Amino acid sequence: MEGNIARILGGPWSPKEPDSPEVQLRVAMAQLDLDPPSIVLDGQLHRFAVGNSKDAGWYVAYGDGVPAGMFGNWKTGEAITFRADVGRKLTAAEEMAHARRVAELRKKREEDTERKHENAAEVANKIWTNAGIADSNHPYLQRKGVKAHILRITGDGRLIAPMYDADGNISSLQYISSDGAKSFHPGGAVRGCYAVLGEPAQDIYIAEGFATGATIYEAIHKPVIITYSAGNIPPVTETIRAKFPTASITIVADNDASGVGQNYAEQAAAKYGARVVVSPVTSDVNDFVQGGGDLASLLETKSENKPWLIPADEYDKEPKPIDWLVKHWLQQHGTAMIHGASGSGKSFVALDWSMRIASTLETWGDEKLNHGTVIYLAGEGHQGLHARVAAWKQHNEEKKLDMYISSGGLDLDKPEGLYKTITEIRSTGVVPVLIVVDTLHRFNSGNERDEADVRKMLQSCSLLTDEFGATVMFVHHTGVNPEAQDRGRGSGSWKAALDNEFSVKQKDGKVCISQKKMKDTEERPDVWLEMKQIAVNGWYDEDGEPVTSVVLEPSDAPKRKRSAQESKDRRLIENAWRYAGCKFENNYPFVSNADCKNFLMEEHGKTKTAAVQAMKVSAGGLAFRLFEYGLISDYGNGFIIIDEELSNGLRVGTNGTK
Repeated sequence: MEGNIARILGGPWSPKEPDSPEVQLRVAMAQLDLDPPSIVLDGQLHRFAVGNSKDAGWYVAYGDGVPAGMFGNWKTGEAITFRADVGRKLTAAEEMAHARRVAELRKKREEDTERKHENAAEVANKIWTNAGIADSNHPYLQRKGVKAHILRITGDGRLIAPMYDADGNISSLQYISSDGAKSFHPGGAVRGCYAVLGEPAQDIYIAEGFATGATIYEAIHKPVIITYSAGNIPPVTETIRAKFPTASITIVADNDASGVGQNYAEQAAAKYGARVVVSPVTSDVNDFVQGGGDLASLLETKSENKPWLIPADEYDKEPKPIDWLVKHWLQQHGTAMIHGASGSGKSFVALDWSMRIASTLETWGDEKLNHGTVIYLAGEGHQGLHARVAAWKQHNEEKKLDMYISSGGLDLDKPEGLYKTITEIRSTGVVPVLIVVDTLHRFNSGNERDEADVRKMLQSCSLLTDEFGATVMFVHHTGVNPEAQDRGRGSGSWKAALDNEFSVKQKDGKVCISQKKMKDTEERPDVWLEMKQIAVNGWYDEDGEPVTSVVLEPSDAPKRKRSAQESKDRRLIENAWRYAGCKFENNYPFVSNADCKNFLMEEHGKTKTAAVQAMKVSAGGLAFRLFEYGLISDYGNGFIIIDEELSNGLRVGTNGTK
């Protein structure tokens, strides 16, 4: 074998020696656009220039054992761990040692960052204390058309804006030159820091830059929080919401070409409860005002939300029937769930409903449909989904669907995932009536059994409903245990939050849909569907075989296979009814307990005691089995035969005589 390898490779084979740890670290740093002057593996923190910042880059690395380290750019906040390739798999002991070292490196970096922040804050406080009060005639302020307010000025003529932390201490400063160039005090903590114009009250506005904040403050004379950057909007909004939980917060976003300002504003609004106003012009509301715009009218136009507290007497002024997407099944403006075991057909049901609502079809079975745009968030099975859609359209003779399907999953329970979903839906220019999340697991990063994680997901879906007025419907798995097959997997909070809940099961090759919760109406009988496989016209696989998929069609419930005992008991109860004189009560065949007991004694030779025991449900005998089969039901001093097939047969057998 070695000879064969040597011939193939042109000589003896040996593994390639990895580059030195120093070279590997430089290569890793280059991927972050960092270029240190040299690498020293001494376990000490080293700084180097990045662009115009003389010490923005940093690294710390050890050369002993398995060489490892950490590096980054403090200006951007990036921090990357590094471990050299030693040309072999590490032992368990080396892996543990590396994990400990990474923890030490993180701690060292955090301590260094904290010291830097403390030193910068100390210097910033001295500069702020000794600085003079800024004049509103400063060229930058004149150009922006705003007053100085809280600003101070340096000896070289730059404006100084304070940056306070959540405890009200100056953490850093922003310097603004006459031409509008801005920079932060070196080494100061910036994230989550802000400035305030006015005294925070019930209505609070949040803006990025000082000029924008001052423009808002001067237009409406209400408190304004300045975040100094778009990326700082979410952490600052979190702080303000915690300090003023009942305040009405409005985030005024810049309208930049990249959409970054609106992006961060929407994230913060979704997570911490705020409304967003975007500058009507490209740039910010300062430019809007300088162009003659009416900022006060723009900012104080409240959204047309209905009041939360409504007088009770308003409720009976006009009828409020339930609005349906699928009559008697799926409500509008609600939260629903379809659950079932893997392979039960739950996604087929969700997709069938979705495409019917997005089509021109008028009914689902006997139930009326209301139409509208559907957003189908598909987290898996995209290959098969193409064929399912094609097969459905072909089978139902529909050429066009008012429906959009996602190309993948995301974390809907996280602000960035929720924001992407909302912005992507908005970009279509439609307002959906139904948003399907298939499956819940693919769009939920949290633990479906954890109450706090469940609340996050439900809150995201509530925001989708509030934003678009759409029903949100989850497609979810059931638990593994047999007793968990009638409910969705995970916390009971899912069911508690639902307006409609459906269980999907397969039996004898058919699909059964059962209503498990109908919050505002009575539950309907089960619906049975047949899975019909069809070939998609013009679709072939790589071997030339037709591509097939499944569509759902209405069907009858599968006939239950009777055991020999059940068949015997059916004949017995039919004979007991004939023995008793073919009586009817409430249009059902009726047998009194006394007649049945006499029948058992006279026709089957039972003793009186045995006949009495047979008629006791608790005894586990004949009566128990008849109830279990669904053959009989208590009625007066006996029972009626409620099995549809048997009852109809007995009615016909007597020619309707009762």
